Amino acid sequence: LKKNDKLNKKQISALEAGFKSIEEKDSDSDGANNKEELMLGTYPGDAKSTPTKEALEEYRKNNPKK
Repeated sequence: LKKNDKLNKKQISALEAGFKSIEEKDSDSDGANNKEELMLGTYPGDAKSTPTKEALEEYRKNNPKK
């Protein structure tokens, strides 16, 4: 894709499915799953970039798993 290209519905679906398949994994083994890290502004591929314990607890309290 080029900078100003737009994704079509099929591409968006494929990206959503890809994200969904890895969101519950903890790619860097720091105790926060990939979705939690993204939602809290940290990088899921870097164990040095991790949410604070307080932020993670608050996120989990406000976003219980279904």
